[in-house]
Amino acid sequence: MKKPIKTLGLNFRDIDDNIANKGLKIALVADTHKRRATATSKASPVSEEEHLYRQSIFEYRRVYVELILKRYCNELMKAPT
Repeated sequence: MKKPIKTLGLNFRDIDDNIANKGLKIALVADTHKRRATATSKASPVSEEEHLYRQSIFEYRRVYVELILKRYCNELMKAPT
């Protein structure tokens, strides 16, 4: 069964369930890391520089996950049906 997947602002249609599940797991791991770090930063105040540094790491992870999902989607489209 093929289903649409929407994660991190991306919307891929006709993605194989197996590929979609891999992408979702990657996105969930990135989201979990972000929530943990956000909870930590709320518990202990940090400097503005540290805050910007953490934000840049989160943005890097988000872009990395997007690239992985796009790669899976492209490989799926190239596969013979």
